Amino acid sequence: MYYIELAFGHSRINGEAVPDSHIVQAEQQVLTFFAQWFGGGQRYKTFGSYQTADDQLVLESCTILRTYALEVKQYWDQLHALAREIGHFLEQACVAVIVIQVDGSLAFVEPEKLLV
Repeated sequence: MYYIELAFGHSRINGEAVPDSHIVQAEQQVLTFFAQWFGGGQRYKTFGSYQTADDQLVLESCTILRTYALEVKQYWDQLHALAREIGHFLEQACVAVIVIQVDGSLAFVEPEKLLV
């Protein structure tokens, strides 16, 4: 089983804020692909940091999009293409793609039928 994340900041490479409408569009694009490729995904809004090439500390809002998959190898190129596209659209220095193989299982558990 694989744990997959795609993460990006809410600031452009020049330090300006990315418009909220662009953030929403990028999130929806990634979640759409996660649904098509892996059956679904989740979005997490959080706060992060990174060190720039000129040694400046940047603190910013960011989005982490997560999914789980039984197999990821066949989607590796598409994940990277999606990250490049999102990075270009949001004017990012980079977009993080995290793929971690975990020893676990994946199950979609349906609730018991409700009595009506």
